[in-house]
Amino acid sequence: HNLNVSIDGVESRALIVRLGGIALATGSACTSSQVEPSHVIRAIDVDELRGHQAVRISVGRFNTDGQIKTAADKIIAAAIRLRGLR
Repeated sequence: HNLNVSIDGVESRALIVRLGGIALATGSACTSSQVEPSHVIRAIDVDELRGHQAVRISVGRFNTDGQIKTAADKIIAAAIRLRGLR
């Protein structure tokens, strides 16, 4: 239950910092100390810039629809702020 998205104009690490209460990741746990795009994203031929904009969102069986909607709303709001649209 993983979803990987990239938001044009939004650096993934900046998004993660803005969303302290939401568990997002830029790569696998084994590469968490590296500041490089996920090796999986690179393997599907995503360019480096887009790779740096990619975040992985994981959802578990105990997450509710409300939690997922709240997380999505917060991610959207943070992305808008980071892009300077607000």
